[in-house]
Amino acid sequence: MIPLPRLLLAAGVCSVLALATASPALGSAECRNTYTGQPIANCTTLAGPWVAVPALQRTDLPPTASWGANCASGAAVGADYRPDANQYQLGVSVDLYPGAGVYQNTSGVGFLAINPIPRAASFQPLIGCLGGASAAAVGEGRSTQRRSTQRRITTRRLRPRRTRTYSHACRSRERLVRGSAGVGFFERRPPTARELRQLDVRHAVRRGRVRVTVRTGKLVGDDERVRLQIHAVCRP
Repeated sequence: MIPLPRLLLAAGVCSVLALATASPALGSAECRNTYTGQPIANCTTLAGPWVAVPALQRTDLPPTASWGANCASGAAVGADYRPDANQYQLGVSVDLYPGAGVYQNTSGVGFLAINPIPRAASFQPLIGCLGGASAAAVGEGRSTQRRSTQRRITTRRLRPRRTRTYSHACRSRERLVRGSAGVGFFERRPPTARELRQLDVRHAVRRGRVRVTVRTGKLVGDDERVRLQIHAVCRP
């Protein structure tokens, strides 16, 4: 089991490069004890969608992609991810954080990927859930609480050949701390390079709201389910 550390957003190039050099995961640790390496009893690995990570642009800091998932059983004991075939060359890394963590008996797990390479990639979130076969399928993410912050998550279905702008905000009496977004392809195999090139996702925080503009080509969502997640981290 990979421990569920706190989410560390990249604060400058040094932080980004540190994440980029992290050892790639192989999707095998989500149901193993962190210290002994032994399998955790009654733990089932549940896989999420393939999450697209945009390519680095010349004038931008390395782009990020976020995804939240949850266990139907209500208890996540670990997390890992499965890289696509190009991830080792691209240097994409994933940072994991708990929604509140199994230590507080919650199911939320989040993933953050950072890509410092000018070529898009994808990864598949994996979480270890207690409950064995009764754990059911991995959810698409929901609002979670972690200490003094709330992570509000909303999802939108994406269709081909469209450009849409969406917004998401905290609840009343909450202050927006930061925002992020991610697009998941619900397929068995990673999205192709052509599909990734036909997806453009840009997010910004403006006037207390997370605003995300998504442009999709003809192959994005044509024969598979593709969803956008918007994350708003809020503080009372």
